[in-house]
Amino acid sequence: MIATSASMSPVRIVDVAPRLAAVVRRRVRYAEMGDAQRRARPLLEAALGAADVVPDGPPLTVWRPVDGGLVDYAPGLFVPRPIAATGEVSLLTLPAGQAAHLKLTGSYAGLPAAWERLFAGCEGRARTGLQWEVYTAAGANPEATETDLFALLV
Repeated sequence: MIATSASMSPVRIVDVAPRLAAVVRRRVRYAEMGDAQRRARPLLEAALGAADVVPDGPPLTVWRPVDGGLVDYAPGLFVPRPIAATGEVSLLTLPAGQAAHLKLTGSYAGLPAAWERLFAGCEGRARTGLQWEVYTAAGANPEATETDLFALLV
């Protein structure tokens, strides 16, 4: 087995601006998240290609916990302008406000611990339940992958 390491930045409270994203939204179990990602990416690429739109930033996933062990899960791509909803692809706007933020550097296997640390570092402020991850891939080196985690605050 290959050893993996991850590092996490301190949790900071940051201002976030509204951002438009094309997403494929589904309700999934935690164990189904990877499959939902793999299924959504080609749909998103096809929709943006048909609209002649280039992504406006790295990929992201927006999520909210829901009842019954399910997650309202929406892999997506930032877009510079609205596109027509097609098939399973729709638009979502991340709202402006304040969010707790943490940067994870390393394997996605570190995400559960990173979210736990982020939630613990919200400085006692209530969360809205809207969370998102923004992914910056580092080519063939998964240990250099960066994931920015955000939890919108009340």
